[in-house]
Amino acid sequence: MTDPKPDHGPAMHPVAREEQIPEGRALVVPFRGGAVLLYRWQGEVRAFRNRCPHVGTPLDLVPGRVFTADGQRLICATHGALFDPASGLCTAGPCRGKALEAAPIRLADGQIWLEGTG
Repeated sequence: MTDPKPDHGPAMHPVAREEQIPEGRALVVPFRGGAVLLYRWQGEVRAFRNRCPHVGTPLDLVPGRVFTADGQRLICATHGALFDPASGLCTAGPCRGKALEAAPIRLADGQIWLEGTG
């Protein structure tokens, strides 16, 4: 396996295998005292902090369930804020115009690496 850690950049840690993340479902992994949502949207693995910009609560009340019923938006279970899965931008709800915090990932040999986990 190729280690995606650059010679001069931040530490990268393996957190999951790509096959663990089916389309339309999320996997929550630890991240710097919080958590990150890893999910597949239109075939691409994406990662955002699992923290709504409205009041800081996790998006999921049921682990891994963060998509609306139609699978087109991420939804915060606390106050119903809706987020664009591609950009993390809140498109409706109490934090409209704010965005989820992106989490830097790299993919290598089917493994998902997250910067600075711990």
